[in-house]
Amino acid sequence: MELLITARANNKQKRIGWVSLQPDGSVSVGLSDSTFVSPDFKAQNFVWSADHRRTIHYLISSDSRTLRPIRNPHLSFHPPHDFHLHANGGNMLFEGIADLDLMLRQDGIVPWIRFVSRAVGRLADAGLTRNPGRARVVLIDAPSEDCSVGFGVDFAAQEQSSRPSDVLVSEWVQWRTYWLHLHGVALPPQVATLSWFHQR
Repeated sequence: MELLITARANNKQKRIGWVSLQPDGSVSVGLSDSTFVSPDFKAQNFVWSADHRRTIHYLISSDSRTLRPIRNPHLSFHPPHDFHLHANGGNMLFEGIADLDLMLRQDGIVPWIRFVSRAVGRLADAGLTRNPGRARVVLIDAPSEDCSVGFGVDFAAQEQSSRPSDVLVSEWVQWRTYWLHLHGVALPPQVATLSWFHQR
């Protein structure tokens, strides 16, 4: 199943990203835009502690002056504990392990991905889906073409009903033994950024 993250403003639909749910239980989240990384960026996090967990926040900005572009970056979770960041056709940029089931039992919600789009009016138009039988559009009604959209994907042990007033979209998708929470807000126009949380 694929969820297509799309923003709508002035009756135009723009593609932001996608969430792919694979038969083996893997979850991938990708950006339609290119983003940029430091030429020497590569991170590995293969130490994990159930008793002394700490959360690291990795942030990638799309300020291209001293960075190199990566096309359509996507973050993936491969059960039971592998996390990766790839670019299309590129090398592995991030690898890490974490026990998602244990974290959900202890914390209830595990933050994962945060990204910010360019201004909606500068995004590519959303075209037809390649496989409409297994794709669903998650539509975000943006207040204007001049705003950016901040979008997040988290893991959760169960669906929750609360929804902050400033949230443009909040969807809960049940997947395997947990839920994915997809949520988005309007932000001032800015460069695209990609960030993710990883516990060690």
